[in-house]
Amino acid sequence: MASSSLVSFPCVSSLKTTFKPMAALRKSSRTYELKKGQNRLYHKLPSGLKMEVIEQRKEEDEKRRSEKENPPLVFVHGSYHAAWCWAEHWLPFFSSSGFDSYAISLLGQGESDEPMGTVAGTLETHASDIANFIESNFSSSPPVLIGHFFYRICLFCNICFFVGERVIFEE
Repeated sequence: MASSSLVSFPCVSSLKTTFKPMAALRKSSRTYELKKGQNRLYHKLPSGLKMEVIEQRKEEDEKRRSEKENPPLVFVHGSYHAAWCWAEHWLPFFSSSGFDSYAISLLGQGESDEPMGTVAGTLETHASDIANFIESNFSSSPPVLIGHFFYRICLFCNICFFVGERVIFEE
């Protein structure tokens, strides 16, 4: 019966390698081409950095004007994505269904500014940036937050600390 053991390579283990953090990798040089009805905005954060927001307002028609006002929707991307991942299909869908929709790119992603340092931010700084965007733009009607993957849990829990009682979670 053959025994398995790990082979040791002393010449490899003595090498010192450094890896650049994923958040600091070069961003794509391609800018997302906006669809009809979409606007690219830049929200200025208290730090002075700008966060990309792709906006698509609801489509107005006579029928919807008499209906109840829908809450705005704020979309938060997951890892290695940006606002563009929502702008392709989801923003057009929800705007045609009567919702003002906003997809944000966290710092260091998409067309947002890149902060100095080795990482683009922490969960707390990302949550604070999202909360600042919400408080600056939606004082009368709190938005519905829609998140993708990892950020859905981590950011939304942290946003509670910044926005407080205005945040409601439903499963």
